Amino acid sequence: MKWLVTLAVLPGILIMLWVYKKDKIEKEPKGLLLKLFVLGAISVIPAALLEIGAGWILESSVTDGLDEILIIAIENFAGVALIEEAGKYFFLKKGSWKHPAFDYRFDGIVYAVMVSMGFAVVENIMYVVENGFGNAIVRALISVPGHASFAICMGAYYGAAKVAESWGDPVQSEKLRAKALWMPVFMHGFFDFCLSVDSWIALIVFFIYIIVVDIVIIKKIKKYSREDTPIYVQNTGAL
Repeated sequence: MKWLVTLAVLPGILIMLWVYKKDKIEKEPKGLLLKLFVLGAISVIPAALLEIGAGWILESSVTDGLDEILIIAIENFAGVALIEEAGKYFFLKKGSWKHPAFDYRFDGIVYAVMVSMGFAVVENIMYVVENGFGNAIVRALISVPGHASFAICMGAYYGAAKVAESWGDPVQSEKLRAKALWMPVFMHGFFDFCLSVDSWIALIVFFIYIIVVDIVIIKKIKKYSREDTPIYVQNTGAL
């Protein structure tokens, strides 16, 4: 049991350490990072309850007469991705938006990853303990990095939104905060949708998708780390 839990926790820890090391200019307070991790872990509870409720609603007359593919899309985009990413975003914003340590653009990525890995670690423990070693390997290579990719996307827009606010542009800040939610929802929903469709074509699309996403995310995080600037100094870099 202990080694299964270790396998479940290790991928999230490694990803957090990787992102933490990319924060080159000013390291974030460890207390804040722990708080965000715990908030992410707590977000599993409301997410699970809401997903149960969404599943019950979708199994009722709501989806009667709809095409099977459309039902799968609704289940994955609305019944899972929206609920989980909205929960992560809620706790991310509550735990960090007004914190004085949020003074560099890259901080948004660090914070989002901490929340997401809190969620992913708890979710991973539940799946791995129930399904065993094989599931641990699959989730370590696919699911946990997937959550990290969604979080990095969320954090990039979240940090940009904080920059816009510091410029005195609340409209742009609000637009970027919206993207910080909806872009990860789309990424997460498509990720789950491809795995839920019983088709070899969908499986091929899935693997192409995660390879492309991982390459783009790794390049982006290196760029954001290298070009990180203080939030209260005008940043002309594009997102």
